Amino acid sequence: MLFLSGLHDARWVIAFALLVFGANLALPQMRGDSIVYAAVSKNIVESGDAMRLTLNDEPYANKPPLFFWLTAAVMTLAGTGAVGAKLGALLASTALCVLLYRSTRHIFDDRMAGMLAVFVFSATVVVYRNTYHARMESLVTLFVFASLMCFLRWLQSEKMVWAIGWGVLAGLAVLTKGPVGLLPIVAAIVYLVARERDRLRGASLAALALGLVAFAGSFSWWFAVGPGMDFLRAELLDKSLLGPAREGHRWWSVYWSKLLGQDLLWMAAAVFGARKAFADERLRRPVGLLLAAAGVHLLMIHLVGEKSARYLYQFYIFSAGLSAFGILALKRFDSEHLLKIIIVLFAIGLQFTGTSPAHNHFAPLAQARALSQESGWPVVADWHAFEQLDEQAALDYYLDESTAPMTLPASYLLVRPRSDPMPQARTLFTSERLWVGVVRDAPHGPGPAEPIHQSSTASPDPEGSP
Repeated sequence: MLFLSGLHDARWVIAFALLVFGANLALPQMRGDSIVYAAVSKNIVESGDAMRLTLNDEPYANKPPLFFWLTAAVMTLAGTGAVGAKLGALLASTALCVLLYRSTRHIFDDRMAGMLAVFVFSATVVVYRNTYHARMESLVTLFVFASLMCFLRWLQSEKMVWAIGWGVLAGLAVLTKGPVGLLPIVAAIVYLVARERDRLRGASLAALALGLVAFAGSFSWWFAVGPGMDFLRAELLDKSLLGPAREGHRWWSVYWSKLLGQDLLWMAAAVFGARKAFADERLRRPVGLLLAAAGVHLLMIHLVGEKSARYLYQFYIFSAGLSAFGILALKRFDSEHLLKIIIVLFAIGLQFTGTSPAHNHFAPLAQARALSQESGWPVVADWHAFEQLDEQAALDYYLDESTAPMTLPASYLLVRPRSDPMPQARTLFTSERLWVGVVRDAPHGPGPAEPIHQSSTASPDPEGSP
């Protein structure tokens, strides 16, 4: 009953998140990491082996398995098309928005602060783009933030169950995206050392130790039975520890230009909100914990060799509540009805706004697949003509790999890079990176020397019925 009451209280937030992040859900606008994740998840469904992650028939050890398991489970129910590939991230982002709303409302004892925090978080460009494109940021952030809120509840009640929840949820974050799962653990320790050192003894220390055991146990099994060590070497050593020395730092242009540029309004409100909150003794503990998490997070992402704006995703969940509190503290924005109108207009507007440049996704492959089913012409792609990982993943996701035939069929659909089309073929579909044409009445003869990627009309269409 308490759970249903909480859902009813968050009904506006649920509707908002589903509308915002579910806009154009069925469109095949996946690129970069999202198409790679979709291909890996689809391969789990087709192989039935959840412990073996593969991409293009090769082991995939770049990420831990939890996000792929979730997406594969959703694909089993919703199909392996764009809806199935994106729905898991949509559900995770909706749950994250509900958690942000409930937590912010509880901390500041203000329903409008919770609603405004969700709006601030969702309206941030980094958050919106990385959630919409079915990356794993929403799921790992859900676990990170839930872990931190469990730790806050433990500070308030000292009940053992919250310490265990803190550890387990942080471990699930590790099982989703690796070292970022350490964030709530390190942030909690930093907070205790800075503000509540008396907790580091006696029964409190025992509870923390149990939480750390739960943390280690929730993901360490995967390293024992799965390809965890390959991931540890590739992700932690190459990217996190050795990466900065090799790749250098672009921290200003990637991180601080975002925070102090397009997000300056939210950051100014967060600073003002934190300052106002510290004036209230009741708010110092939760705000202090959020600030500790934000500080640890900024330090952690600067240790990663690869600099990407998406790594700021968790920072925005820590600052959204402070931004909302800062805006409301101005006493000039206190109309819940006005906020609801803004939220509705924002959500509706996104239904008619493209979120991916049309030139930068792999829709031509979906179009070629649909035409193949109608015409009976197979789709053929020269595998070695595509060098980028997401291009190869798109072939794996949309097309079915088979052994190269001894001869090409008389008529077939050919996929090539747009920079290298076949002049004698008729152009059908193009994007910035892809060219799809039809080769009619080609003479039978030996196939290409390099292996090709061929799709047969006998297999199910990843995008569903055309």
